[in-house]
Amino acid sequence: FSHSARSVGIVSGQRLRHPLFVAGDMLFDTFSRSCRVGRLEPAGAMKWIDVGTNIITVASCGTDLVASVLLNGKLAGVRLDRAGHVSSMLDGGAEINSPVCSTDGRALFYVERSRGFEIRRCELGKCKTLVATQGAALALSPDGTRLAFIELGNRGLFVRWINADGSGGVHDVMGLDAECEPGWSSNKDLWVPLRQGKRIVWTEIDADTGRPTGRTSPGSRDCSNGSQDPLSPVTHDVQLQMSYRSEVRLLSSKYLPVRQ
Repeated sequence: FSHSARSVGIVSGQRLRHPLFVAGDMLFDTFSRSCRVGRLEPAGAMKWIDVGTNIITVASCGTDLVASVLLNGKLAGVRLDRAGHVSSMLDGGAEINSPVCSTDGRALFYVERSRGFEIRRCELGKCKTLVATQGAALALSPDGTRLAFIELGNRGLFVRWINADGSGGVHDVMGLDAECEPGWSSNKDLWVPLRQGKRIVWTEIDADTGRPTGRTSPGSRDCSNGSQDPLSPVTHDVQLQMSYRSEVRLLSSKYLPVRQ
């Protein structure tokens, strides 16, 4: 080869993966992704809206929604109106993941990745760092006093929590066997995914002691592909559904560079 590259085309709105050369031709597949968000209405039913292709996480924030989205290959935080349209950027367009809000929508929490990983809190136009850590999957307790998160580090996945005002330091809960997002079952207990043999079992843990409470619920997946477990017992008033469509394609050798 001449150690050079050239474009041979694009597949609009789709991503390419798994290239395989067969008799000089290239066999590959492309896939597209679509997202919709469901919000629990006062009557108890979920109201679903289409929100495009680039949303990664979404949460309720007062009457609006907050979400992390992929923009130009980077994560950003946005505020969405009730129709699912972007109404503003969070923190001036900084690289943001996993934004969540207090019940009244006044306090915003997120993982800021532009200057390294930090968990930050913003309220009344003022923001502060609560802890510097490689966190993800933020979850606020029902009373708004505790913020749980997954820490990604050399020791693997670990569930930890901090006070929502940043006081008191970081509290370890336990290691995780799966990448599914933990969530609060009460103001002091957490649902976490644990592995029993080949099965994932959701287990309720006391966040102060790290001990199981005795409550369990069956799971269906370890969430390693980025999709959350539909059997998760964690209750959300906002849900994100992702759909994928894959197509197998063949690119003729006449469109490929000639081997030297």
